[in-house]
Amino acid sequence: MTTSEYSEVTYLYRDAGNYKFWGSFKICGRLDVAALRDHMFQGNYFIPARVGIPALTPDARNDDDHDLHEIEDIRLSEPGAFLCSADELVLAFRKENTAGWFR
Repeated sequence: MTTSEYSEVTYLYRDAGNYKFWGSFKICGRLDVAALRDHMFQGNYFIPARVGIPALTPDARNDDDHDLHEIEDIRLSEPGAFLCSADELVLAFRKENTAGWFR
């Protein structure tokens, strides 16, 4: 595969106090954040554990913490270990949105 066939997804956790934690993972294939927006809570948020992505919430939680995360960026990437394919990620988001993120 070439570089154009991998994407790196950068996501973040922002608590109610606006403290932020970032993470990233690679997927096999091209993906644009617009492909996920229709399947996200309010078009911006998702719960990582529901779609097989590690949560970025701190171990010591307080009243400002919740489970919602945001996709910050998706860009083409060098080959490397990847979490899943772009199609699998979109399917996971679609399934959770259909089932209800907060069920």
